[in-house]
Amino acid sequence: MWLMLLYKIYEYNRLQVILGLERVKKIEEKNSDLVAIDEAVYTWVDDCTPGYADNLRQFANNDHDLDPNRTRDNLDLLRFSFRSLEAYAPWVKKITLVTARPQVPEWLDTSHPHITLVHHDEFIPGERLPTFNSFAILSHLHLLPNAPEQFLYFEDDIVLTAPTSPRHFVDAGGKIRIYPRGSRTPNAKYPRRPEDSPWNRALSFTNEVLDQTYDRQERPYVGHVPMVLRPRKFAEIWDRFNSYLVDTGNSKFRSGNNIVMEHFYPYVLLADGEGVKETVQSAKRACKYLGLENYPLWNDVHLWYLARNPGQILTLNDNFGAAPRANIVKSVKSWLLKRYPQRSRFES
Repeated sequence: MWLMLLYKIYEYNRLQVILGLERVKKIEEKNSDLVAIDEAVYTWVDDCTPGYADNLRQFANNDHDLDPNRTRDNLDLLRFSFRSLEAYAPWVKKITLVTARPQVPEWLDTSHPHITLVHHDEFIPGERLPTFNSFAILSHLHLLPNAPEQFLYFEDDIVLTAPTSPRHFVDAGGKIRIYPRGSRTPNAKYPRRPEDSPWNRALSFTNEVLDQTYDRQERPYVGHVPMVLRPRKFAEIWDRFNSYLVDTGNSKFRSGNNIVMEHFYPYVLLADGEGVKETVQSAKRACKYLGLENYPLWNDVHLWYLARNPGQILTLNDNFGAAPRANIVKSVKSWLLKRYPQRSRFES
């Protein structure tokens, strides 16, 4: 009898172990599905494309619309970003590059099976084109042909600087990680004067819409980092905030009545329980930002520091102004080439 009892206890415990392992396996499989991100989507512009500058001037209304900091690619940053992706995010297998027709980077191998070039007229309604408005372009990315359930969105001035995994962008429960900065964005009471930056005016307007929909609060800037975008969520946001997003889509340039989707989307995720906010301290460790200036000492000191304290994500923002100095551009490109010497498989 005792032997039988011991045998039953043994069998019971063995069954619990098996069931426990099965539960762990199912959780791992679920989490694996939740963080399955194998595609990156980039937005890119190059104002050196023949005819682009003339087109820009035809529709521009003020100096803000003609700001060259937002449209030039004199550092070849997209090429280096692709190289950084291969070096530090090999789990990303495919890239979609979004740009205006007929722009194509001269170095890009468009025949590569894992690169897809999509022009604005392939997913943005024709009556909203041409557009020079990054807010409008981003807000339409859920309409990309054959878009996956989720993808990692990059702007073309971002490079990776250390190994990453999907867990850096999505937590184990499938919530999208939001990396805040310490400073606050212009709130709904910001005066929004016409002479002010469209970026600041639009951020204030976006915060006003968020305040009207959710709790009124002061919202920090969201880090300029790659972010997981889910077309399903974008479509839901369009359903809920259609009139605001139609106005955004119809604006050929950034405007004060635009929704800043790179700010709006993260805060909607947080409010709807689909995002998780990292601490400012962890965001500072992982995400670095450098505004490149037309002064060599400024850039050299900061790039020297970043080479020794790289974090995992780096934004190199063009603050060169109207006339970048050739020696400074050459110096920054040399720094990038030293860090990313290996050609990516997408280069011809």
